[in-house]
Amino acid sequence: MAKTIRQALRGRSDFISDIYVKDMLYAATVRCPYPHARILRIVTDSLDGKVVLVTAEDIPGPNSLDIGSESMPILARRECNYSGEPVALLAGES
Repeated sequence: MAKTIRQALRGRSDFISDIYVKDMLYAATVRCPYPHARILRIVTDSLDGKVVLVTAEDIPGPNSLDIGSESMPILARRECNYSGEPVALLAGES
């Protein structure tokens, strides 16, 4: 572990942005820009067939992250409760 930390401090370790795997997809999180908002719809007209959009409805099973006695949604479903809350995930070739 100490070797890995030394490599990172010297700029010699691999970072996630340095990793490339053939046919991999890039991903981005779409976040709410408002401190409180209702999600009425998500417009996907401009997405081509090479981009995948994942929303709360696409998550199989519970849409929650549970840590101890605290629980929060992975992706907002109908409402956003804080600025920066994850609403959707985009994945594509670039």
